[in-house]
Amino acid sequence: MSAVREYIFAKYEFQLTEEAAGKRVELAQTAPPLGILFVTAVSAADLKNRDSGINGDVSDPFLQVQLGEQSVKSAWLKDTLNPAWNTKLDALQWNGIDLLKLEVWDYDKMTGNDSLGQAIVSLEGVPDSGKGDEGAQIVTVALHGSHALPGSTLTVRLNFQDLHEW
Repeated sequence: MSAVREYIFAKYEFQLTEEAAGKRVELAQTAPPLGILFVTAVSAADLKNRDSGINGDVSDPFLQVQLGEQSVKSAWLKDTLNPAWNTKLDALQWNGIDLLKLEVWDYDKMTGNDSLGQAIVSLEGVPDSGKGDEGAQIVTVALHGSHALPGSTLTVRLNFQDLHEW
């Protein structure tokens, strides 16, 4: 069993449940995931500067990805309006939820993070993207929201792994 698969099964597969009125505790499988969604934060372009701008101080962007109740983040990159993360994020358990929320933030330790824009991506068709890396889809979306500049974009790479075929 691969290290990734061991990690996924250890993290998501089982949950303890207790049967009614003193019956024994048993290990029961929760709603089984259909697969795992791997998201790679590739890049963003033409982001708004939410920092002071003094001495070249510009936004420090990071990407937050949300699928249902699950959320993962990229590292933040210092002083750039065109970040190139090229970072594979933690795997997300996929149970049929078809909307992926992507939001780019400006990291601010002292005053709190500021949104630079967001997008919603439909996962319809991604689970049919094929096996392994050859099935990965590159998705570029326009960012929206009160602090997104016209023309600002985000690029991610999506790859689905069916657990039944793993």
